[in-house]
Amino acid sequence: MKKILIYLLCVTLLVMLTGCSKGVRGEDGKTSYTCIKKGIHDSNSTTNSSWDEDITYTAKLDDNGKLTYYSSLFHYVYDSKESCDQWCDIKVKWNDEINEKKYPGGHRETKCSCDKKELDEKYVYDDIPNLANILRSDISNLKKDNTFELDKWIENREKYGYNCG
Repeated sequence: MKKILIYLLCVTLLVMLTGCSKGVRGEDGKTSYTCIKKGIHDSNSTTNSSWDEDITYTAKLDDNGKLTYYSSLFHYVYDSKESCDQWCDIKVKWNDEINEKKYPGGHRETKCSCDKKELDEKYVYDDIPNLANILRSDISNLKKDNTFELDKWIENREKYGYNCG
């Protein structure tokens, strides 16, 4: 019993000394956090299509807790090439319209691989200090001073079945 208590005390002490946090520090010195949810199945009766979707959110923060980068990646796998082609047209047009408005601080990317029945749609926010208000509203937990409520963001994502780290 003493050995177990000593072991637990050592582990606790080690965690206290080294710290414990989610996220990974990248080469750019920023800490990156991701929340991923895979295998979401959905369908649309109007277009008679169905798909599986994986969603990945990425947030990068500096040492002051300010958001420096944020992205939302939606990866779709459709039930048929025809469904993929149809949704690709819709999403490319929509995202091109948003990009043509040249909102500061972000853009959207659409990549269709309909021969594989796959579509990737990515919203990128890479200039947070100059981010247009209309795009700021896309990022929950971003404050006016660009600080990011990371704990609330992770808690909310995990509440809806995302795996965050």
